[in-house]
Amino acid sequence: MIGRNWGKDNTSWTIPVNLEPNKEYQIFITTNFRTEENIPLKSYLIEFKTSK
Repeated sequence: MIGRNWGKDNTSWTIPVNLEPNKEYQIFITTNFRTEENIPLKSYLIEFKTSK
């Protein structure tokens, strides 16, 4: 990861990355993310593969 930035509305998160073709990636969202009421979100795994 190069860095991370919250959106102005505080509901989105941008992660600028350099991706390579034909490669599999994973992003694991942990319970460090919380609602405004401080309730932790469920952990969530995002998996994807870039095209050739």
